[in-house]
Amino acid sequence: VQLGASIIFSGNELVTQLVDSDPALEKAAPLSPGKDKNSRDDAGFGVYDGGGRWPILIDANTPSYVIVAKMMYRYGLDLVRVRHAAFKAFNSFTKIYQLLNSTEVDDEKSSFFDSPDDLWEAVGLHEMTTMSFDKYLDSIGVSGGSTSVAWWDIIYESATSFLMPLFDWAQTWLLPPRGNLRRELCESININNYNQDNDRLNGLAGLVSFLPTQGSVYSVLGGNAQLMSSSFRQAISQHESSCNISGSIRHVQSTVTSIAISNDSVQIFTDGKGNGGIFDVVILAAPLQQCQIRWAQPVKKFPSSTSRRYTQTITTIVVNGTLQSDHFHISN
Repeated sequence: VQLGASIIFSGNELVTQLVDSDPALEKAAPLSPGKDKNSRDDAGFGVYDGGGRWPILIDANTPSYVIVAKMMYRYGLDLVRVRHAAFKAFNSFTKIYQLLNSTEVDDEKSSFFDSPDDLWEAVGLHEMTTMSFDKYLDSIGVSGGSTSVAWWDIIYESATSFLMPLFDWAQTWLLPPRGNLRRELCESININNYNQDNDRLNGLAGLVSFLPTQGSVYSVLGGNAQLMSSSFRQAISQHESSCNISGSIRHVQSTVTSIAISNDSVQIFTDGKGNGGIFDVVILAAPLQQCQIRWAQPVKKFPSSTSRRYTQTITTIVVNGTLQSDHFHISN
């Protein structure tokens, strides 16, 4: 069962290079449900108000100009503001790949960083991580926040008393309600992606959901579970072809229970097998705060990321379920 990250953004250069470098991996259309690359679910997008109305309902046959018109009518300049913010953030994010490829060792061009905060600072994205996504939306002028006032609210408040019924009708049926981009798109997408609302996510994490507007998306034919085994095979192949030193890359498929670090090596001990081997470098496949690893010697300093709390997500998988389309006032 594939539970996450099944759709990949083309701007994710590391994953895209991984897929392109393995002949055994093949790109497929987003939402491709299985190994038949010609099969896929019907694409579509809709906004349901919970009361029987669909302010936006788009299917695979909707012309692009109709989609643009509907989105602009519903969200106005807020849509432009978020898209522009995503464009700027993506351009800053791509600097990470330049740093990864750098061989410089001076502070300004170094590809080594002590913490994620240092990395975000280097590419100009740190400020976004210091505020909630709600506050970030306020900062770029998206309506619906604590300080924003939409243009239709000004019209509404200035209307004369005998025109009130007309403006009530217009605001309900013609003018999109205040802040609906923030509620309908931003918050619903982030709850789906991160199980967190706009106030709990930081600005950078919240905006990441909109970065695919800057490129295309795809899925891996047969499922993204193949990516891990592919990365391991490619690492071994590159090591053998380009490294002039002895040694090998090993995948220890056991639970690591304790680690002993000496001046020039790392020794691991595994559950039920004792000594798991001595290595120059060890990469753990789980966050330190969830590994429950014992350290043979005290470690002077861990990165701050190792003490951060994770958000628990409980997923209910429904099999053989049928959508009650009449509940949403749509036809089969």
